[in-house]
Amino acid sequence: MTLQLHTKDWLANLASSIQLCKKNMRDNQPWRCLCFGSALQITRTTPLRLTILQLRHNFLTEARTFIFTLRNFSS
Repeated sequence: MTLQLHTKDWLANLASSIQLCKKNMRDNQPWRCLCFGSALQITRTTPLRLTILQLRHNFLTEARTFIFTLRNFSS
């Protein structure tokens, strides 16, 4: 029962954040719309840095870097 309530809360939160983003599309920081919906975060500690990454952003960032690197080497 707790898991179901948590899932419903997460879905409701996601839906409300999407509606909020639709209303504020003229905002100066549209990237914030991507950050509100994801519940899973990763905290990575590196020397002199504490980075909190959301799982999707971490994957997409590394994928873009890898693709960009391949394109540079093939040229």
